[in-house]
Amino acid sequence: MNLELYFAPGACSFVPHVALEAIKAATGQGFEPKLIKLHKGENRTAEYLAMNPNAQVPVLVVDGKPLNQIVAICDFLDRGFPKAGLLPTEPWARAGALAAGVAEQHGAPGVYARVPRQ
Repeated sequence: MNLELYFAPGACSFVPHVALEAIKAATGQGFEPKLIKLHKGENRTAEYLAMNPNAQVPVLVVDGKPLNQIVAICDFLDRGFPKAGLLPTEPWARAGALAAGVAEQHGAPGVYARVPRQ
């Protein structure tokens, strides 16, 4: 599987970046980080807008298909790489972790990057 993460420092792309590093450590699955310089407008190029018409980061490209929104990205990564243990398996705890991801997406401080399985 070919994974590319388009990210920007200071944006909410920290969580999926950490998740991909955890996946790499747990499974050996690599990914290619692609820095997007927001201050230079790299998220507004025709190429980037084709992946995300809203010009937001992060974008995870999986085998050429773009996936947007942090919660969708983290859910995909957790289900695709269960050995990494990114999210809890118990439904209530999983929902809480995903809710925290939504808060992170909207700029809430103090949100964790990884929830260990209990």
